[in-house]
Amino acid sequence: MAATPTRLMTVEEFFQLPEDHGSRYELHHGELVTLAPVKLKHFVIQGNLRDLFRKVAEPESLTDIEMAFRPLPEHEFWIAD
Repeated sequence: MAATPTRLMTVEEFFQLPEDHGSRYELHHGELVTLAPVKLKHFVIQGNLRDLFRKVAEPESLTDIEMAFRPLPEHEFWIAD
């Protein structure tokens, strides 16, 4: 029996998924990936770094702990921290 090929999910389809308040997801090469939960220590370090950057950044600069980006326009949606 031949395997059924899977279709890649697009960013548009990814944005149409219902919100899941218990999990976070990214889209890697058209496949939905579940992210590990954020650990408290990681979250605290992110906040401390953000605060340090805000002190030295230009007044109109954007500084935050996470940012979504799309390395490839059609099948990628990642969250960098």
